[in-house]
Amino acid sequence: MEVDSGSYPSLCLDNSGMPRISYLKNDTIFCKTLLSDNTWHTTVIFGSDGNIKPGPPVIAQTYLPEFANYSYCVFPIKNLSEGTAKIYLSLFNVNEDIGGEPEEVADGIGLKSPSIAITPGDIIHIVWEREGEILVLTKNSLGSILKYEF
Repeated sequence: MEVDSGSYPSLCLDNSGMPRISYLKNDTIFCKTLLSDNTWHTTVIFGSDGNIKPGPPVIAQTYLPEFANYSYCVFPIKNLSEGTAKIYLSLFNVNEDIGGEPEEVADGIGLKSPSIAITPGDIIHIVWEREGEILVLTKNSLGSILKYEF
């Protein structure tokens, strides 16, 4: 079954086992959510203004039952005019058409390849590469940084 065209798909399952797929298409990051009626809902997670180029997104499901309609997405962006990069984290409602403003996790030069995992209690673990070094950030869903390693 074809969901859409695009690149860099990432998959997670919601609490009931239904798929959520993030991907990149035309410099925009999307999430497709399979609904119980076997149709797909589309959420725009991040759109480029032409000067900023998003990279491959990675999606993860929240753990807390009260946030069952939410997912996390982590992705890199490059500022083409400045030559800098950032890693963003988005927490978005999959039932909405447009996700909220993403949170900046890191900035600098050579940032790429972020990945994310969520553990019980909605503890967020994000890793990425910075010029050959692997960095990790662990925080809770309220935004408090628990650990940041270089």
